[in-house]
Amino acid sequence: PRYQPDDNKNDNDNDKKAMPKKQQQQKRQQQQSPREHVGAYIPPAKRRLLEEQQKQQSNQNNDDDSKANKVTPIHIQRQTWETLQRTINGTINRLSLTTIKPLIHTLFQNANLIRGRGLLIKSLLNGAISSPNYAHIYVALIAVINTKLPECGELLVTRAILAFRKGYARKDRMVVSAVLALLGHLFNQGLTHELLSLQLLTILLDGDPTDDSVDVAVGYMCIVGRQLTEVSPAGVHAVMERFRGLLHEGTIGRRGQYRIETLLKIKRGGFVDYPTLPDEEHLDLVEREDQITFELGLDDEGLSGEEGLDVFGFDEEYDEGEREWER
Repeated sequence: PRYQPDDNKNDNDNDKKAMPKKQQQQKRQQQQSPREHVGAYIPPAKRRLLEEQQKQQSNQNNDDDSKANKVTPIHIQRQTWETLQRTINGTINRLSLTTIKPLIHTLFQNANLIRGRGLLIKSLLNGAISSPNYAHIYVALIAVINTKLPECGELLVTRAILAFRKGYARKDRMVVSAVLALLGHLFNQGLTHELLSLQLLTILLDGDPTDDSVDVAVGYMCIVGRQLTEVSPAGVHAVMERFRGLLHEGTIGRRGQYRIETLLKIKRGGFVDYPTLPDEEHLDLVEREDQITFELGLDDEGLSGEEGLDVFGFDEEYDEGEREWER
């Protein structure tokens, strides 16, 4: 005959039907290996339940058969990496003006920022792009971390420059404006040099700019205007002359002309309504002398975002000192 029934399969189906649902769930949980849960989101309550079950199984199976199911160093490091990722993402999601100070202490105590700097910068950059209104809070956090770990601040500046290049090449206004807000607050906190701000304004106003380019440039100038006037008055004068030239030439639309006229009024008022730090009481956490400034330019070659820091990699030289520090 063409079809021969599988007797074993029918027996298994009959066993499943005869077995209660609770026993079926327990059997499936026993068959699942710890590697199946790696990389997938598990609710905290279920994660604690699985950890307790694994501990009970490890306590019961102390025979020679338990050697096949023993926890390996790579599994320990992967669990540590996932815990680090949850800690960093949870901290960034809870950031606000009132919670930034206690969260900074929590982040330094509970997270290995040297090992997880890629996760930290990725979370900050994604948060700044999705919520530009919170960019000044994210920058205040990285300003404190930069005084202790300059690698984190340099990585954020580098990735922000690369994100601006990519967004500008794709003509993605949302990404460009969000990254410019981040770079503007980085300049106000002293992490970037004034040359980078002047380069950004120059490339936005170069040639025959569109209304979108003018609008984005005006928004960036409002963020960095007061601080840039103090450190480079000649550069601010050259940028404002370029804005006046575009207004007199009449090559831009009505919306761009209105934005330039508004900027000229703000400039005559000394950027009073646009302070360097929007809320000095909560965001002025680092002295200017203690801050580390990175002289990275927009046209620098060889900039690398180091995307390999965002993914887990087994470190054979992961010594006991770092493990104790993470505990």
